[in-house]
Amino acid sequence: MQPRILWLYTRFAALVFALGASVAMAAPPDTLLRVLDPVILKVTPQFFLPDTTLQSEARCGIWDPNKINIYDEDVTKLPDTISIRLIDSLAGRNFKFPVRGHVTSPFGPRRMYGYGFHFGTDIKLNKGDTVVAVLDGVVRVVRYDRGYGWFVMIAHADGMESLYGHLSKPIVKPGTEIHAGEALGLGGNTGYSFGAHLHFELRFMSVPIDPTRVVSFEDGKLLASTVRIDKSWFQHLVELRMVRYHYIRSGDTLGGLAGRYGTTITRLCMLNGMTTRTLLRIGRPLRVN
Repeated sequence: MQPRILWLYTRFAALVFALGASVAMAAPPDTLLRVLDPVILKVTPQFFLPDTTLQSEARCGIWDPNKINIYDEDVTKLPDTISIRLIDSLAGRNFKFPVRGHVTSPFGPRRMYGYGFHFGTDIKLNKGDTVVAVLDGVVRVVRYDRGYGWFVMIAHADGMESLYGHLSKPIVKPGTEIHAGEALGLGGNTGYSFGAHLHFELRFMSVPIDPTRVVSFEDGKLLASTVRIDKSWFQHLVELRMVRYHYIRSGDTLGGLAGRYGTTITRLCMLNGMTTRTLLRIGRPLRVN
């Protein structure tokens, strides 16, 4: 390295170090953490995580702006009840319903489509309607998915998250602090969707939970300021793990499958939302228990 270039490099490095030190000394303790922590700066540029729980998750590598499922916990085996305070009027933490509209498809099995499980609640809206955050938090994921279409995922305190799918246009970015009632996107019909609606999910530790245990969709209000979550909230996962499917092959018949799996044709039709006249398409999954 040439002497002149080496001198300039040394002066620049010293200036950067001095500037960093002055910022750190002038910053309050919580901001100091944010200035010095490279993980947080990388994950949430130009944003200071407002909640200590979220800070911890980011530093531990749990924070991921690309993946929906980030935890590796079997919540069906929770040993204790977990209490989570969702709102606190004294602290200015409130709840807002995501969009004005009626429920068109609830959380639970979707027998009308023959198979599968609906992990959210669909709310009717018009394309372009404003969709807002239900609780205070930090935007964690904003991207396009083949199923969800354009969606936004917000991380709240203590492992709670909310997801808003089929948007026509998200208007927030990952790492953005957001408060209940603030706009996050415009309603739409993107992804695997038939008609404009909002696919809304509440999740705990990345696992979808039945939102009717938290929110009244009739009046758009929380059922309680604090939720107490135990393993009974995840019974649907236990049941889904026990479900068996048969993938239709050439030559399969309802009678033959009923005998093979120890059930009846009537039961197969009921489980799969079909009739005896329904065409068995090769490759289609057929629920058999």
